[in-house]
Amino acid sequence: MKKTGILMLSMAILAVSSCKKDKKGTLGSCLLTEGRFTSDNETQIVNMEYDALGRVILVKSEGREYANYVHSTDHILLTEKIEEGGVVHDYPTNYGLDSQRRISVVTTPSSKTTYTYNPEGYLIQSAKVASTGDYTRVTNLTYSGGNLTKIAITIDGILREVYTYIYGAALQSANFRSFDSIQGLEDYAGLLKNSFGKSSKNQVIKSVFQSLYSSHPNTSPTMNYTYIKDEQGNIIGFSGTSDEESFQIAYKYNCE
Repeated sequence: MKKTGILMLSMAILAVSSCKKDKKGTLGSCLLTEGRFTSDNETQIVNMEYDALGRVILVKSEGREYANYVHSTDHILLTEKIEEGGVVHDYPTNYGLDSQRRISVVTTPSSKTTYTYNPEGYLIQSAKVASTGDYTRVTNLTYSGGNLTKIAITIDGILREVYTYIYGAALQSANFRSFDSIQGLEDYAGLLKNSFGKSSKNQVIKSVFQSLYSSHPNTSPTMNYTYIKDEQGNIIGFSGTSDEESFQIAYKYNCE
């Protein structure tokens, strides 16, 4: 999902889950149908629709079609509605899948990104190259105890950004999607999260971003995250706060 610009919050929302206990009783097995993003007194609602196999096929923003997913055996085609200069264009992204249906390559009109997984099934590297050949971005991911603890981003051969993560004891629900809200996880935490290999087993409770650009090096304030669960274990409320910004997301699910 593209960044909506709404993800840093200043007011709270009461979240109500539409989820009933599913037949299997599996933690987080309900389908996410709505995300309500709040930041700076602004709210945006995003809704998801699924096919009979539980795969996302349509995303609507404020009631308008925003993204369409077409699933095949070896790829997923995402078409987003992007507005430029008052004109809406279709922007395609093709997700190539390996034999285990993990995303192995992503192709857009402007770039190609390849993904590498370790023997345990965790994503350990992504390498993005611009179609023009004048830009490369390599992301290395480090894990400990089943959780992603560090992301290091190298741009054109120079280390530029580092993200570190701290986890709590609570297990993460399989259907939780943080979208663009956790620093550094924007590409891996959206509606296709489960197609990027194994996810971290616990809930992220803190993240720190460090910029290594020589012109403006800095370490951002620590972002602290909190979660609210319903009786079935679905995350119905997720928020993040720092000294400079905050956000909240309320979720609804379908468990039928």
